[in-house]
Amino acid sequence: VKECCRSMSKPTTVGLEKLKRIGRYLKGNRRFVQVFRFQGPCGYVDVYVDANCADCLATRKSTSGGVVIVGVHVLGCWSCTQSTIALSSAESEYIAIVRGSAEGIGLCSVLMDFCTEASLRAWNDSSAARSICLRQGIGHVKHLATKILWVQQRVKRKDCL
Repeated sequence: VKECCRSMSKPTTVGLEKLKRIGRYLKGNRRFVQVFRFQGPCGYVDVYVDANCADCLATRKSTSGGVVIVGVHVLGCWSCTQSTIALSSAESEYIAIVRGSAEGIGLCSVLMDFCTEASLRAWNDSSAARSICLRQGIGHVKHLATKILWVQQRVKRKDCL
């Protein structure tokens, strides 16, 4: 859907085919109901993130996606094109972890406003991106921008991660 919407300002026949495919999918899956049942304090905010490296064939930018869950309730989700071109799949996954961590820390802050303590747990399927989180500094990935290394500091302090 995200990739289809990117071409809406200047529609093409390829964009129309993507739109038709989405329409056929929705026609087959007509109903979605999300029920929020009562649950007590969970203690954790779980953030699941993933990325597709160089997903866009035109720009070679990656796509990040994630979902924020408290207990059994999904409170937020996103899918967006990353602003920079990742030079490796590990970097693209790490950028997704940074975005997910920011979303999760924000939700932990909101929960604290409601007098509810919650720890953040970030989940990702990339062992390379996890190892970048656990190290200090740039290490062998010198092309990483320092603006996204703040997650390493949070992991080291065990603060909300």
